[in-house]
Amino acid sequence: MNKYLIDAIVTRALVDPAFTKALLNGQRRQKLAEFDLSPELVDVILSIQGNDIHQFIVQLYELNRSSQWDTPSNQFS
Repeated sequence: MNKYLIDAIVTRALVDPAFTKALLNGQRRQKLAEFDLSPELVDVILSIQGNDIHQFIVQLYELNRSSQWDTPSNQFS
């Protein structure tokens, strides 16, 4: 499920300028609370260093490619 949530964060960052601004200007924890993320994933996302939304999204994309955040195949059964 985390991969889908990361995709949702990326999508929202691309279409919602207020959300994007908050992610980059010290309100990231509050905005991430809107998603059902594991505490470990929140910590990882909070550690992302990015000067702009493009750098942030690239790092989220790399995170999403990591097998550590795969959704178990039986999660939706």
